[in-house]
Amino acid sequence: MSPLFKRFAIAGVFLLVFAGGVGVGRLELHTPQFPRSISPRTRTSANGDLPAALRTEKIQEVWNILHEKFSGPLDDERLGRGALRGIATGTGDPYTAYADPKESKQFAEELDGTFSGVGIEIGLRRGLVTVIAPLRGSPAERAGIRARDVIVSVDGQEIDHRVTLTDVVAKIRGKAGTTVRLRVAREGAEELLEFTLRRERIEIESVKLEMRDGVGLITMNAFNEDTSRRMDQIAKETLAARARGIVLDLRNNPGGLLDVSVDVAGHFLPRGTVVVEEVPREGLPRTTHRTDGPADLASVPLVVLINGGSASASEILAAALHEQRDVPLVGEQTFGKGSVQELVELSDGATIRVTIARWHTPRGREIDENGITPSVAMTDEKPGEDPDEILNKGLELLQK
Repeated sequence: MSPLFKRFAIAGVFLLVFAGGVGVGRLELHTPQFPRSISPRTRTSANGDLPAALRTEKIQEVWNILHEKFSGPLDDERLGRGALRGIATGTGDPYTAYADPKESKQFAEELDGTFSGVGIEIGLRRGLVTVIAPLRGSPAERAGIRARDVIVSVDGQEIDHRVTLTDVVAKIRGKAGTTVRLRVAREGAEELLEFTLRRERIEIESVKLEMRDGVGLITMNAFNEDTSRRMDQIAKETLAARARGIVLDLRNNPGGLLDVSVDVAGHFLPRGTVVVEEVPREGLPRTTHRTDGPADLASVPLVVLINGGSASASEILAAALHEQRDVPLVGEQTFGKGSVQELVELSDGATIRVTIARWHTPRGREIDENGITPSVAMTDEKPGEDPDEILNKGLELLQK
C-alpha cells in the first residue's frame, strides 16, 4: 500500500490542537499496512469528462470576470485553493475536505502526537459545529471547555450555516503563544460561555498505565501512530504487575486510526474476532476487520469508561468489547461518529479526505449521530478529577 493513502476513523475534521488543528476521523495515520486506496474503478466517470461547471472554459470565464470586475486585490493561489475546497464541499459531507500543503503538514504532526494549538477536536452534530472532545491537559480542557459544547463564535465572528468546518478550524488555528476567543453554547447553561485560550505546544501521550490497588488503569487519549507500540508495552507491564482487573478509560478520546483501534482490540479479544465492519456505497464489497493480536489481556476482567467525547475509533473499540465480550460500559452516551475517511495525498503535498464508508458494530448496529449507550449511565463533569465517580464505579464493578 502506498503511503499516500491513509485510513481514518476520527471524529472531527481537524484537531484544533496544533495551530487550530486537524482531525477525525482515523483520519488516522500512516502505517504501511493501511488497507485499500481509492481506485479508478470506483466511479465509471472517474476518468471521464468533467461536468460543465468544472470545464476549463467555465472556470476561465469566472476567473476573467473576477480579475476584470472585483473591487479588491485578488490572490490567485487563494482563489485556486478555494475552488478545490469547493469541489469537496459540494459533496455535502462535512468530513470530506481538501487541505492545502501547509494544513496537510500540520495534520501529519497531529497524527504523530505533537502539535501547537488549543487542544480541541470539532465535528458537526445535528448541523452544529460541536466540540467532540478537549484533549487531556490541553488549554481547552484546563479552561473548562467540554465535549458537546457548540461553538457560536470565534474571535467575535459568528459561526452560521455559511461557515464550513474547515473555515472554523482556520479561524481557531494560529501560532503557539497567541490567543483565540471562543463563545460556546452548553446544554443546561442559561447564557453563552466565553473562553480565551492561549495556543501552545501540545504532546499527546496516546496511552498510559497506572496501577491502583491491583487494578490496571489504562488511559487511552488517542489512536495515533505510536499507540499500537505503546499498547504492546503496557500489556506486558499489566501482566507483569499481575493485575486482577483493568479499567480502560476512553473518555474524551476523539478517535484516530481505524487500524490502530483494531490492533488495540487484539489485546482484549481472541484472535479472529470481528471488531468492525466497513460498509461502503452500494455495489462495493464490505470489509470486515478482525483481531490479529496476541489476546494477552483477553482473560483479565475489564471495564470500559466512555463519555460524550468518546468518538469514532473509541466507539469502535468500546462497541467491539461490549458486544464480543460483554464488557460493561460506564459513563455517558458517546459522540456518534460512524463514518470512515481515507486520506489521499496529492502531487503538491496537499491532501483530500474522502468519506468512503460507514462502519457497523459486530452486531450490525450503525452509531452515526446516535452514539453508544453505556451499560451503567453516569454524568461525567470533569474526567479524571477527584472525585471521579465514573472511575470509582468502574473500580467497584471489578470488585464483584
